[in-house]
Amino acid sequence: MFCGIRFPSPPSPAGLPLSWVTPVVNFPEDKLQELRGIDATIYVRFLRGCCKYICSDSIVSLIILVSLVFRLTPSNNLPRPISYPH
Repeated sequence: MFCGIRFPSPPSPAGLPLSWVTPVVNFPEDKLQELRGIDATIYVRFLRGCCKYICSDSIVSLIILVSLVFRLTPSNNLPRPISYPH
């Protein structure tokens, strides 16, 4: 009897809630193409590229924006402690 599943998924790794991310990121493309086909391989390659772009762009933007805030904020505009009248 054929159930439609030729290659069942391996069990989820035990441990932290996001412990599945490392095996997914390190999964080889040739094995993915062998198991799921060229469409899935190209889609996963696109998603990996998007993730790398977003991560690198976020890091660069964060560095630029933080340096601009520190450079352009006047020193007399720093928050002062609250003083209550006596």
